[in-house]
Amino acid sequence: MKIPILFFCGLIPILAFYAGAEDIYESRPSKPPSFKEGESWQYIKRNGAAGYTETLNECIETGFLISEEFWLKLGGFTISNNCNIRSDFHEYFRQCDILRSDGSVRYRMEIIVSCVRIPYPAPLVAYCPPEEYPFYTVPHDENNDGKIDACYLPFVEDPICDDLGDSLTEMDSQTRAKLANLLNDVRNEVSSHSVALNGGGNKCGLKSLRKRLGFKSIKNKNFKKFVSQLKNKVNTIEGKLSGNIDDFSGAEIGVPRILAADLSRKGVEGRLCTITGENAPFSREDLVLDKNQINKYGDYFVSDKELRDTALHEYGHSAGGVHIKGEGENIMEGEISSFNDKMRNFSKLPNFEKIDIIETSVNNPYVFNSLIGDLGCD
Repeated sequence: MKIPILFFCGLIPILAFYAGAEDIYESRPSKPPSFKEGESWQYIKRNGAAGYTETLNECIETGFLISEEFWLKLGGFTISNNCNIRSDFHEYFRQCDILRSDGSVRYRMEIIVSCVRIPYPAPLVAYCPPEEYPFYTVPHDENNDGKIDACYLPFVEDPICDDLGDSLTEMDSQTRAKLANLLNDVRNEVSSHSVALNGGGNKCGLKSLRKRLGFKSIKNKNFKKFVSQLKNKVNTIEGKLSGNIDDFSGAEIGVPRILAADLSRKGVEGRLCTITGENAPFSREDLVLDKNQINKYGDYFVSDKELRDTALHEYGHSAGGVHIKGEGENIMEGEISSFNDKMRNFSKLPNFEKIDIIETSVNNPYVFNSLIGDLGCD
């Protein structure tokens, strides 16, 4: 005999805080957190009363327990430890023997718990980084009330950035003109990507991206989520580029300062730096490009496209993008290869993993550059 009992669940993020002595926060720059509506795992009892738990496992176990208690209250029965548990996507099944008072099995009962993401109105939840300051990623609870009060820059120094101070150079009029041309070309490329993502060119860009991602139709709901995330990232980067075309000072909120340095001896072409130490020569956010390559830009230099890609990559970081630490083609190829492997099994994954892949992949500057590179039309 099977008695299906359904429980519906939604999701709440679990906040983690950096622990440590209070004095590590003194004299360090901070920003107020951003806020979003909270969510929770919601279950509905058999009698219709609703309740909430903070984790998926708690929701499943609570659902099972409530159902089992219902049968125990009928009197004269116990539930044996002979239970089988299995899951199918968001549904969880537990089959157990219901025993009479003499220990004999009366019947086998199955309980079904369904856990899906269903947000519900809840108090606002603070989170880091703030929307306008993507590098203030460290949350801090200043009054020990369990809530985020401020967001700080990471406390781990970046040796590559810290070592750039002696390489920074003033930009003369020629370098500034070349840099303006470079940023304008990058912005034009980004604008063309925006047109393609909105269906321009008879949707050929979308069709090319669909093929790359392995979806059967541009109407697929998960493909649309990819496109939506890409649109948001493209719009953010385009806004930052527009703020830098005629002004490299970074005075506008959310726009990086542009600096030039001799990066060739560092083995890098671009770097996004933030304040990493008391004596670091960097402001809240500095995009550093190689001066030698800037001065060659537009002179039929073989690496013009490479420099544009580098600038776009660093603007991706400025828009909150992250990837594993490291330099060189091996890192880039590894990140893109890892993404391609995930997409091969995408259709078989549960929804929450699909959402995570979409969000984290688009937020990875290596993968982002690769994806929008597939928006071109033959």
